[in-house]
Amino acid sequence: AMTLFPPDRVFVLGDLFDEGDISTAAGYEVYVDRFRSLFHVPAGTQLDAAVGNHDVGFHYRLRRDRLALFESAFKAPLVHLISDGAVHFVV
Repeated sequence: AMTLFPPDRVFVLGDLFDEGDISTAAGYEVYVDRFRSLFHVPAGTQLDAAVGNHDVGFHYRLRRDRLALFESAFKAPLVHLISDGAVHFVV
């Protein structure tokens, strides 16, 4: 799809990892590196990621340390607004 229809922006809608919520901090970095190698986007294409429960936990099990790792790796806080021209996305 990236070759046939080169998009300007790609959204990944959560659960980027299997066990990001229970991995070690070092294991989390391995997940991030693996994700980037499997789901590479070319230069000029914006990658936006929404956080999922398998990435940082859920409700009463939300891991703030994992949320900080996710935010740092993907520049994506738990809730944020993305505007692309006149189109707005609440992630």
